Amino acid sequence: MYELSEIGEDLHEEYGVVPTTDLNYIYIENLEERINNPLVKIGRSNLEYFIIYDEIVNLYLKFLNEIMLNYARKTINSEIEYMNIILRDGSYIILEGDERKVTVPFPKGISTVHTHPGVCLFSYKDLETADSLLSIGYIAVAVMNTDCVSFLYRRGVYTFEDKQTLKELANRIKKSKNINDIISIYNSLTFPEYMRFVIYQL
Repeated sequence: MYELSEIGEDLHEEYGVVPTTDLNYIYIENLEERINNPLVKIGRSNLEYFIIYDEIVNLYLKFLNEIMLNYARKTINSEIEYMNIILRDGSYIILEGDERKVTVPFPKGISTVHTHPGVCLFSYKDLETADSLLSIGYIAVAVMNTDCVSFLYRRGVYTFEDKQTLKELANRIKKSKNINDIISIYNSLTFPEYMRFVIYQL
């Protein structure tokens, strides 16, 4: 899936056409030159390639339910945070942090989550980290507790406009005075391009 998303992004950027997919191949129309990639076909499927990102997030959500929910429970009991990173080859790592924080030099990856002892919303520091990770190719960055998971994820290229929105969001969260302010900020959040913010109940 991740490889398909990368191919779709590259073709979208290079040719200015939104490729399509059947979740097995990427299709592009009206292209005269040959593309030497067995995952690319000339033609059209019925789904825009953006659907691949939704599929990746749905698969990750299942993984979080199966694997990371136990770590979220540990965090509620101890306030020790845990982080999971899905690597580019599909393997994953789980790291133990400290009370109310977990930091790591990030490898190249697809998605990451860390557990919170409180609400499943991004702190301003989490948002700054999310910006860095989305800039180097991560698709999804998430925060979870035992009740919910908040996802920031891209559906296509991470654009300058999305980056600016995320930076402004981090500044607003940093200045917020209480949890009601933070919830209000997130409720009004919209991205101009390909980013999404979604909260899933567990």
